Order: sequence, then structure tokens, then C-alpha cells
Amino acid sequence: MADFVKKAKDYFEIGYISQCLKKFDVSCTNYFKSLSAVNDYLLFSKKLFAKDHSSRFNLLRKNFPYNYKITSSLFLLYRRTYTKKVDSKDSEYLFKKLREVFESAKVEIPSVEGIKKEVKKIFG
Repeated sequence: MADFVKKAKDYFEIGYISQCLKKFDVSCTNYFKSLSAVNDYLLFSKKLFAKDHSSRFNLLRKNFPYNYKITSSLFLLYRRTYTKKVDSKDSEYLFKKLREVFESAKVEIPSVEGIKKEVKKIFG
């Protein structure tokens, strides 16, 4: 279970760093991966396992309707990152919704200050 939380936080941090660098497609992709990791954490807590996006959506719809609603509404934005340009508004929106999911799952959200400190350690 801790692996899912670690992945969720790692993807969140990379998403935030990418957003700061104005790499919005990378930011959105990592935010959505973070969202998926939180969802997998919740599913795992009920001993449910998703093998792909379709399976995850079905399990979420039945067991975590709040997360299903948010995840399904963001999936097209995530898919758009593969072929079309996304912008800062898309990244900000995903960031906001992801924070809601972290809070509802009672998973600690990485702090912006903590992310900035880690980056500063690496790059000075």
C-alpha cells in the first residue's frame, strides 16, 4: 500500500516541477499518473486490483464514486497530452482536482515548499 502512496507523491512532485518549467503536457501526464496511484491505493485498501484503465474505472465507479467522477472527467485531458497541446489552465485544473483526491483519500499532499527545497538541494 505504501508503494501506491509513494508513487502518487513522486508523480505529484514531478508534475509540479514540470508545471513550474511550463512543460504542461509532462505536468498533466504526471498529475494523472499520481491520480491513478491514489486510486490504486484506495482500491488496494479494499483488496481490489485494476489491470488497466477500464478495469480501474469500473472498480472506482462501484466502490469510490467520488474518485470515479473526478478521474473520468480528467481522462480525456490526460489522453489529449499524447496528441495535442495543453496549457497552464489545464495543468492548474488537474493540480486542483488532484489535491481534492489526495484530501478525500486522506493521503498527505507533498508541500510546494518541500518540493522547492528538494529542487534547491539538487540544483543549488
